[in-house]
Amino acid sequence: MSEQEDFVKLCHKFQDWVDESGFSLGDSISIPYGRQWVLGFASEKLKLCLYHGKKGLSLQIQGKESPWKQEISEEIELVFSGLSQKASALAPTASVEVNPDSSLLPSGSKVPASGSDETGKGDWFGPIVCASVYSDPLRDQELLKIGVKDSKALTDKQIPALAQKIRNLDRDGYQVLMLIPAKYNDLYARFNSQGKNLNHLLAWMHATVIRNLHQKKNLIQIAYVDQFAKEDRISPLLKDLSQIEVLQRPGGESNLAVAAASILARSELIRWHEKVALELGYEIPYGAGGKTLAVARKILAQFGEPGLKDFLKMHFKTTAELLGEGAC
Repeated sequence: MSEQEDFVKLCHKFQDWVDESGFSLGDSISIPYGRQWVLGFASEKLKLCLYHGKKGLSLQIQGKESPWKQEISEEIELVFSGLSQKASALAPTASVEVNPDSSLLPSGSKVPASGSDETGKGDWFGPIVCASVYSDPLRDQELLKIGVKDSKALTDKQIPALAQKIRNLDRDGYQVLMLIPAKYNDLYARFNSQGKNLNHLLAWMHATVIRNLHQKKNLIQIAYVDQFAKEDRISPLLKDLSQIEVLQRPGGESNLAVAAASILARSELIRWHEKVALELGYEIPYGAGGKTLAVARKILAQFGEPGLKDFLKMHFKTTAELLGEGAC
């Protein structure tokens, strides 16, 4: 594949991420030797610039320094790192080599492990769901046999049935934590008041499902996580479980246990959307931005401002836009 083809493919991938992020301030534009997206949160604005040139692909994030810039920059850089690497084939958890520096196990050991992933953080409406799935060499073969793959390669119609097959393999072999919007908004506010950001909350969720799964499957020695931040904020929360080594990697769904966790998490998110749609009589959209405002206006009219916290994430910039409309 040529450099230009790599650039075009990466632009499409970045556009998908931007559309799901909830921070887009409009369509991307062409710039010399690259493409630019503008992201916003409250009164802050960042420019995300993807370039291609003689030195290959490069990424720049422009904007004033702030806690939000630091948080979103970590995620953007991880997306860039994961997307710019050549995609690897889905491989069993046990085939992944342990870091040579590990003090726990020799390199290449095949050990009981877990894989965790989360979903929903880019959606204005709905919960965030985090799941962890147990894995060992035998379990990996079972996951392959039932058709486990990255949830992004599956449709929402396929996911519930496959999630049920994963649950049926072992009722003690998975753990799911769902923060419905009201609970999520409460926890986010608490973390924010302590100077912590969304990545700290996600780390707490991952640590919680890993810990709870370990209580049922205490053979776990490695916890694979689909990486969401540069800094490892999970290991400090599991320091009492010193036998577990946390390994975070971009594109973690290439690990079977992480892929299975992504399917379970997505299944619970779908279940929430279906349940609320039945209660309200209309569908709750995924994603964020202008396309979701029409539904948010209906909810605001029906339940008032206090009721919004039961349906959407209050810290998204689109919440301020929605409430600002009423003040006009």
